Amino acid sequence: PLIQGKERDPAVLVLDPGGHWVIPLLGGHNGGAEQRARELAAELQGSAVLTGACASEGRLALDAFGEAWGWRRSGSIESWRHLMQHQASDVKVTVHQSQGLCTWQTLHSRIEPVAAATPPDLWIGSEQRKGCSWHPASLWLGVGCERGTSLNLVERAIREALEEAGLALEAVAGLASIDRKADEAALQVLTETRQWPFRTYDAASLQDVSVPSPSDVVLREMGTASVAEASALLAAGRGGKLRLAKRIVHARAKEPDRDEKGA
Repeated sequence: PLIQGKERDPAVLVLDPGGHWVIPLLGGHNGGAEQRARELAAELQGSAVLTGACASEGRLALDAFGEAWGWRRSGSIESWRHLMQHQASDVKVTVHQSQGLCTWQTLHSRIEPVAAATPPDLWIGSEQRKGCSWHPASLWLGVGCERGTSLNLVERAIREALEEAGLALEAVAGLASIDRKADEAALQVLTETRQWPFRTYDAASLQDVSVPSPSDVVLREMGTASVAEASALLAAGRGGKLRLAKRIVHARAKEPDRDEKGA
């Protein structure tokens, strides 16, 4: 009764008493069982017995390979099933990649990089696309909020901002703010739930960052003219660019959560 499908199965492996053979039974791709089998076999000086089609035929597991670099996946189960069937038909899979490590493409002869103008079989980048996508962790969210802002409002603000910019939630690398918000309950819960890093910076560091939307009101209150934009740029590091200008989101008249303040 615990077996619920390839998308949700955990990694289940079997080892013989001597540790000579490591066999993944469930969760070979999505659960990471095949990779764990390789690691255990190497540690035990045994052999991994991989019976999946990709492993036995020497094909790249398109539905799992990005996890090794911390990429996240999006797309329907049906879309990924169709992609894997297409790959198994021994034809080249077209890929458009705008972010993340790309040297892997040169190691697989059945992968064909294409321009975005030609809809590929697989997208790799931060944009939200239809079909199958891998998203490298490349987006840092800069958030400033009033004390006591609810989790519901913060989540809605992030969701609406990403939708407006056409960006995928799966591409978020982490959240950044001013150090005075390090103990903000909503931000702490959000980053813990999403398993996002939470970086904070002091006002002096934020004030040194050039931003398109400085605010005198924020400067008087926080000691820096920018929190959201400046913290996002600092977290993104050298070469980072704003994908969306600062926006202010207010609580709705009737929210499903408790009363909210602006974020």
